Amino acid sequence: MKMKFTLWFLWLSAFAPFMGVAGSPPCDVVHDECVFDSLYPAFRDIDSLFRLRKKVVRTYSAEAVGYLRRDETPTSTFQAECAYLARQRVHRLEPFVVGKGYAPRDSLKTQLGVQLRAFGDTAVVLPTIYALIATKYGGDVRAYVDDLFDRSVMTNKRRMRRFARRPTVKRMREDMGFQFVVSKLMYRLWETRGRPAQPAADGTRLVVLRSELRNDE
Repeated sequence: MKMKFTLWFLWLSAFAPFMGVAGSPPCDVVHDECVFDSLYPAFRDIDSLFRLRKKVVRTYSAEAVGYLRRDETPTSTFQAECAYLARQRVHRLEPFVVGKGYAPRDSLKTQLGVQLRAFGDTAVVLPTIYALIATKYGGDVRAYVDDLFDRSVMTNKRRMRRFARRPTVKRMREDMGFQFVVSKLMYRLWETRGRPAQPAADGTRLVVLRSELRNDE
């Protein structure tokens, strides 16, 4: 179920424009929009900047790129520009953050919990996030949703600002909101492939079978 972070973006980006279109089931956890969905395009853009930065720095010598000094650390001008653009891209997410002072926050948590339970109880094939719910949270959807809202950058303005100061691939990959959205996109990719019987493609797990979950009753 492991996959290189950049490959997620390259692979899913090709299918994202076609996902969630006509023929999708009405309002369920996979196809309904939620506050965390905006993370994927933002993180994809930032990852593209990081990959471009790495390619340019690897291709051109330090002397050709030029240097700036920030906090006594030599940083290439191009690297600094990429870092600035990445921070700006994160800042554009701030208006969508549902912090603790946001009135509908509790209703959003409740709705997501209801959708996760309903989908998990009725579907035979599930997004991979259900494997995490089963193994780490003992199948307790409410505990997972609480943790999701407590830890993602999309649910705390201070956390979002800390991330904006220094966005990294590691922080993006570990964000629970991003992991949730990727599992939804992988499920949609599985659907666009005709719902194959095999839950994996090219060595990457797209979905998980409910029968595989240890907490399945």
